Amino acid sequence: MEQAEWANAIATWWGVGAAALFGAGGLVVGIVGLVQAGRARDEARAANDLAAEANRISEDANRIAKGQVERAAELHQIDWECWWERPGVYRVKNLGPDFAGDVRAKVTVGEETVVGTAARLEEGESVLLEFPGALATWEREEGERVADRARMRAEGPGIHIAFLGTMHGQDHSIRDLITWRTPKGNPQKYEESSTLCPLA
Repeated sequence: MEQAEWANAIATWWGVGAAALFGAGGLVVGIVGLVQAGRARDEARAANDLAAEANRISEDANRIAKGQVERAAELHQIDWECWWERPGVYRVKNLGPDFAGDVRAKVTVGEETVVGTAARLEEGESVLLEFPGALATWEREEGERVADRARMRAEGPGIHIAFLGTMHGQDHSIRDLITWRTPKGNPQKYEESSTLCPLA
């Protein structure tokens, strides 16, 4: 082989070696690029998942805020009336015009407390509460009133000094505490206390 051929062969081998070296380097760079692209894809998926979760949380927050605004602007009216239906039975009635949800009526007569509940009370509907202690007191007081009237009749006409005062049986305290929720869930309360009340 001549010197020119040797030089040509050496240059070719050097060129092939350099090309192989650069090719191997390109292969390594390509593999590293693929690995990084895979990681970037995984990171992008994670970022998309986080963005979707953030959007869901934002929608929930907007829904809650809208509900709070609606509750704050809600117009709601209920008038309550409470009375003795008969001795020992107390009625708590929704006079309306709106309905009441999750109703809890807590009534205290003297030392006796009774609680009644209803999931929903429309206008005109009631909760009845039974007071066995108040009934026993009323029966005792009614017996005393009947005996006092019989004694006065037996004494005949004239000026009588009644054993029982005019307020006998009219000297009881009653406390009504009614809580409920409006159609939009706002808590409401009605409270009234009375003294010098009868038990029937």
